[in-house]
Amino acid sequence: MSEKERSKLIVETNNDLYTIWDVTEDHYCVNERRKNLYGIYEHVRDALQKDYPDLWEQSDYFSYDYDNPQGLMDRKHEALCPEFAWIAVFYVTGGSEGYYVHVEARDNGKATILFLGKTLRGGEAGRAWGEKMVAAISRIMNV
Repeated sequence: MSEKERSKLIVETNNDLYTIWDVTEDHYCVNERRKNLYGIYEHVRDALQKDYPDLWEQSDYFSYDYDNPQGLMDRKHEALCPEFAWIAVFYVTGGSEGYYVHVEARDNGKATILFLGKTLRGGEAGRAWGEKMVAAISRIMNV
């Protein structure tokens, strides 16, 4: 896009869960920027609590910044959603107990854990929780 096109009057600002962008009077999308990752987490967490209260109550945790709890939490308003080709939401059996739900950003063969949920429920109850959490988070995140 040329400098002339970028300098057109911005007539609106739009956003989705991950991105904010401006639209010019000639209908060009400009100034695309990624949203804050913690804001995305809050949206997902709040929607789980409001729209899926039974699943939320069965969860032992739903966490932001699992790999480095102090690192990003100290800078939670700075960290942007990573660039990604797609978002993966899936559940796995825990190594010693329960089930985990992973929410990962995937790009060029690299997976970055965004959020992690866990239940200590075992067997069919834990598996059912995992399946329902995957469906709920997928709906909330539109993936």
